[in-house]
Amino acid sequence: MSRQVSLSVNNEPIRLEFFAGNLIENVVGGIIATLEGVEEPKEVELVINQDTVSLSVNEAQVPTNAFVSKVMTSTIFALASCLKGVGQIEDLRIDIKG
Repeated sequence: MSRQVSLSVNNEPIRLEFFAGNLIENVVGGIIATLEGVEEPKEVELVINQDTVSLSVNEAQVPTNAFVSKVMTSTIFALASCLKGVGQIEDLRIDIKG
């Protein structure tokens, strides 16, 4: 991982090996890169609850429409659900720093 990536599911931290952390960093970075007007991410905070998505890049809140929110939720929940120790996901938080 080139940056520090942390993941919490249902308020429980999930230990990330190199591959999983790097994959999460690149997937989230790829999604952010497709959003108009968002600068190069140095810090990312992504919080997904059952009905809301909150994305902050470099401490600036990034608005997302329903389509973007659904794509982010589906993609990130699917990725996280494959990780050891992750069961049913109610909420999820990803922090990327560095």
